[in-house]
Amino acid sequence: WFQLAIKYRHVKFVLPNAPRIPVTVNKNEVMPSWFDLVGKSSRAEELCEGIEESRSVLQNMIAKEIEAGIPARRIILGGFSQGGALALYTALKEQQGLGGAIS
Repeated sequence: WFQLAIKYRHVKFVLPNAPRIPVTVNKNEVMPSWFDLVGKSSRAEELCEGIEESRSVLQNMIAKEIEAGIPARRIILGGFSQGGALALYTALKEQQGLGGAIS
């Protein structure tokens, strides 16, 4: 990320950290996670409860950057694992026309 930030100084990279929550699949261990994971099998059918709340957190971060004078087209969301999925999901649903998302 750092090398990208140096090369593209005109772009604001938003790389948020997930909150620490209990994760069901890990015996309710508290760990960084954007939303709960219930099981490992048939994950395609999981509802991903909490993803809309997490997207709202990112939308608020985006709004603050725009209020601070950063044009939406110069904002790139990024993340790893769940964070990457959330960045892509948020960018695809965002109405502001972001610069992109990286995962």
